[in-house]
Amino acid sequence: MPATARVTILMDPAEKRALETRAKRENVSLGELIRRAALAPKQDEDAVLRAAVDMLRKSNATAQAALDLALSNINAREKAWPERERKAVAKGRALAAEWQARA
Repeated sequence: MPATARVTILMDPAEKRALETRAKRENVSLGELIRRAALAPKQDEDAVLRAAVDMLRKSNATAQAALDLALSNINAREKAWPERERKAVAKGRALAAEWQARA
């Protein structure tokens, strides 16, 4: 059925130019572009939210695994620290003794 009822909408000139450009790119009239956008079936909002929550859960799991690995590495380094410190002190003392022996 041909469109015969008129609807007037107001928008700023930049919005109109953007819509005209899009309509030209899609090879339809400005009115047809606006009708399609207004009458297009909308995505189920719950489905979109469920998908977003699922993505966030996966992202959270990945981040948690990375944090767990980082904490494990920190714990391992902290456990090794006393032995590393003991070796460094012993080496420092040995070097000091060498220097004293040379003097």
